[in-house]
Amino acid sequence: MNSLNKNSSFHAFDFKLHNNQGDNSPGNQVPIFSGDVKPKKFKEMYNGDILGDKALWNILRKKGYISLIGLEDCDGNFIDYIGKNPNVDYSASQFYCAVEKFTENKFGKLESMQRCIGGHQSHYYLLNYTDNIIDDNLGANLLLYIHLSAAHEYTGQHAITLNNDLTVYLENFLKKYKDDYDILLFLQADHGMRYGHSLRDIAAYQERKLPAFFLIASESLLSQYPYSYWALSTNTQRLVTKIDYRKTVLHLENIEESNPYSINLLTEISPKSRTCPRAGINTWECSCYKMIEITKFSHKMTELIKSLKDYSENLINSLAYSSPLHAQGKICKKISISSVSKVFQTGLNNVEEIIKFELESDTQKGMKFSVTMVLASDEQEMSGNGAKFRYENLSFDQYKIKARILSISRIDSYAGPCEVRASSAGIRPEFCSCTE
Repeated sequence: MNSLNKNSSFHAFDFKLHNNQGDNSPGNQVPIFSGDVKPKKFKEMYNGDILGDKALWNILRKKGYISLIGLEDCDGNFIDYIGKNPNVDYSASQFYCAVEKFTENKFGKLESMQRCIGGHQSHYYLLNYTDNIIDDNLGANLLLYIHLSAAHEYTGQHAITLNNDLTVYLENFLKKYKDDYDILLFLQADHGMRYGHSLRDIAAYQERKLPAFFLIASESLLSQYPYSYWALSTNTQRLVTKIDYRKTVLHLENIEESNPYSINLLTEISPKSRTCPRAGINTWECSCYKMIEITKFSHKMTELIKSLKDYSENLINSLAYSSPLHAQGKICKKISISSVSKVFQTGLNNVEEIIKFELESDTQKGMKFSVTMVLASDEQEMSGNGAKFRYENLSFDQYKIKARILSISRIDSYAGPCEVRASSAGIRPEFCSCTE
């Protein structure tokens, strides 16, 4: 990236406070397409184009744009938000559906195999297809969205196969098309890392909420906007998010869409006072909240913490001791939470707050957990699905409240024979204290 800013006809900008918009790939990327910061998921298969007239590709088609939606998977969760057949000129999912049907390759997050098709990794074909589309429509305005899924794999090892291929591709892409196009490239991760130390290490936890985003633009394009260099450079140090891409792209075609959540990265400065709610960022994904340690507790607060401790203990045991894969207690002991060592809190709004605990267990020497949960008034809706922990109905000072654990992580080291035994049995080892 640094080389682009030296003796090059392009400039690159590295955005340090690029916050997640939502909690999954569609929650982050669909706002770019639709302009909705909380895109709606359709429960039933929709064969058409869900987004209709507000879809970015439909708006830009009126300006002569040819569009590509290239997803490196087969009927992934995007179709629940944009439809099975969005009204674009080119798409690539059909190819990957054929790959899944006729080869051993799979694109799910829990897969752990290298995705080789012929002599190349699976992402090669999407990159090559993109170049073919450009060559076939050279000179036409192009909206190209490419979603590479090398990191959608359980071990985290497959992601590195993209590094060299993507570097070479971008170098050739910029060199090949620099004279034919004013290029604006959003090189970005849909969300941060979600495996390994993403909930244990502070730096990894921040990366989970602050995914990479590099904006690469032609000098010829930036020169058309007198203050673009200043705006972009300043915005690299300010809070930005996915919805800002849309306003920036539409501005290139003099389309001004009224959206209170977004800014134009080329011409506007994100205010220092910009907050996650003002940017339409999902509350749980915000990187800006500061937690305060609670050291003094009223009787009512003590009772609430006891209830939350019991809720945490039950959930921890459901993940190992009571795992449906084995008879209860066959692999793991029942874990007893003996004490709450630290409590942190931050208020989100007048009806929601986040609580973080450090819990200690005497089931195993030194065993400690970190639990983060949201508390909300009883009127707040907490929808359930397989990707979320169940919520608990509680009361505080005679008022009904709901609690949901957002994350549980093991703080102490648990590597060793028990980790191997639990993993071999299909149990998450961080929640297991092995039987003798």
